[in-house]
Amino acid sequence: MSTLTRKVAAGFITATTVMSLSGLSAAIVPVAHAQTSADLQAQITLLLSQIATLQAQLNTGGSSSAACTFTRSLTVGSTGQDVMCLQQYLNGAGFTVSASGAGAPGMETTFFGSRTTAAVAAWQAANGVAPAVGYFGPISMAKYTQLNATVVVPPVAGGDDDDDDDSSDTSLQGGAGSITDADFIASLNNEEVGENEEDVQVAGLEIEAGEDSDIELIAVTLDFDKAADQSSGNDDDLDDYADEVSVWFDGEEVARVDASEFNDNNGYGRTVSLKSGAIIRADKTGELVVAVSGVKNLDSSNAAQAWDVAFEAVRFRDAQGAVITESDQGDIDSGTADTTAVTADAERAFTFETFATASDVEFKIMSGSDSINDSRVIDVDDTNDTDNVDVFSFVVRIDGTSDVQLKDLMLSSTHTGTANTLDDVFSKLVLEMDGVVVGSESSSFAGATTVVFDDIDTWLEAGEDYSFTLVGDINDTQASQLVDGDTVYFTFGETETDSTLTDIEDEKGDNLADADKTGEETSDAIAFYDNGIEITSFNTTGSIAVATDGVNNDRVELVMNFTVHNFGDTTLYIPNTATNTGSVISTGVTTTAPGVSEGIGYVVQNSASTSAGSNDISATLTEEDTDLTLGTNAFELKAGKSGTFTLKVSVANDGTPDLTNTTFRAFLTGVNWASADAANGDSVYTF
Repeated sequence: MSTLTRKVAAGFITATTVMSLSGLSAAIVPVAHAQTSADLQAQITLLLSQIATLQAQLNTGGSSSAACTFTRSLTVGSTGQDVMCLQQYLNGAGFTVSASGAGAPGMETTFFGSRTTAAVAAWQAANGVAPAVGYFGPISMAKYTQLNATVVVPPVAGGDDDDDDDSSDTSLQGGAGSITDADFIASLNNEEVGENEEDVQVAGLEIEAGEDSDIELIAVTLDFDKAADQSSGNDDDLDDYADEVSVWFDGEEVARVDASEFNDNNGYGRTVSLKSGAIIRADKTGELVVAVSGVKNLDSSNAAQAWDVAFEAVRFRDAQGAVITESDQGDIDSGTADTTAVTADAERAFTFETFATASDVEFKIMSGSDSINDSRVIDVDDTNDTDNVDVFSFVVRIDGTSDVQLKDLMLSSTHTGTANTLDDVFSKLVLEMDGVVVGSESSSFAGATTVVFDDIDTWLEAGEDYSFTLVGDINDTQASQLVDGDTVYFTFGETETDSTLTDIEDEKGDNLADADKTGEETSDAIAFYDNGIEITSFNTTGSIAVATDGVNNDRVELVMNFTVHNFGDTTLYIPNTATNTGSVISTGVTTTAPGVSEGIGYVVQNSASTSAGSNDISATLTEEDTDLTLGTNAFELKAGKSGTFTLKVSVANDGTPDLTNTTFRAFLTGVNWASADAANGDSVYTF
């Protein structure tokens, strides 16, 4: 037996009211004013030259977005801020990484995936970089530098009398400076640093300068500790987990050091000097952020290990030239970092994770097309194969920030009847993804109930959904491997994805953990017949409540119309019988297919704890279709013809029990058919 979407009619019975329900449900620095006309003329000449240079850059594909600094080659799997900067440049230059979602303008990411590769290749082709294959190496970096040289116009001597905010001015104004507050950036805590992931922000301070002077940050003292070792002294090396530590001020990198410089010789604390320009104006705030880059290959025993970092001191210079070290203001604290647990106010916690964990990747299996997966009958032939039939459908969604490579995939089948292996039913199985063939198998599934599509080697991008369809060439019934009534259904879920025959990897090339492959889709059973029937349409024409005397003789009539199609090459017969196949008429009823002597099966369900008695339920089967001819026991339906039946189910409220204000639904559960005019069927079409 197999299960289709349930066919339902619903109604509402009341003592006095008639009701019905239905079922089925580059930047130019501003120029200061010249003191003389000669100075002004010189400045104008220089400006015109700079404008010409910038125009030339635009004509050769340059971008007006902020310049990037590239110190390494970038390719699929690379991560870091340089990848994000490259994506921003490509989007700004008209070589869009993605039209929407991850990689789209304003939504650039730190991951170099297949869409970044395509955008780089387009930029390379447009700018004469060969080969244009999307690998951003030394040749591409040289072309980028050529196209994006920055032109800076120096200010004219004579002072600054404009009224801008002087954000690019490195001079300090005021008197004695101070830090009046320093608070942790709330969004940076409990971060995950993935292996080979660059510049992951793990902690930050929002620092406020006093109102008497601008200040320039010139150094920061950081202390790292592995959480489990705080009480007994840290005996793990930071460089077992991280390659580099970087410091950023208002989004600009101001320091970068090797992680090995935080070691047991200095108690894992170190003062890091900052590049010039980290200026906070008087009574304003600036953000100082610490980022960590994970090692390329994290030892499995180090995965999920918790660390913390503390800002022990911040050194700054004020407008008077005084150098001051602040170690006890807000969340700057040098007194407790080495001895207090990671939950202390003076520290920020983070963990080192595998790439898959940090990228939160998930291969999620979801429901496919109902028209393919719902139970149905497939018309097969006795002498010829039936080709290109869609037999299974599922959807895969890639959650997280990592692309996934689908290399090999296994599907399972379950059979009833004579055909108990895949080769009994199919001569070939093809796997399509979004309408494109990604795998094809024939002899590989001989004698098996599983099929493995190897060498798929297809990349699935993060944030995208992909529709898969299994298409089969079905054997004929002549050799008796496949006979009328045999069924099969398919499953793709945890058992299949956990199998070594399925190979799914993240961008780093690691197999996804079992916990990162979720969901399951199972189709309903497909039945194969050379001669047989199928239900091609179903509807409810309405449910009515009929009042007889308004006391105890009311009834509800639930009307279902369905069309039966004879797809074979011989006349078939539908028994002229309707049977209530529900053993329990209640809210928890399940549909039960009719037996061969029960003709057309139905069941009634109600909404109340009180159930209608069996004598209160009756049904009438009628037809007004010229393609249906009533014989002695059954309706005759010729080959290739369709006939429409009306099944009216009545529930009477005779007062015992009282069914007032009770809602009812009727389900069509199956249709018998036979090769002769008989009361009993040869086979049952089930839902």
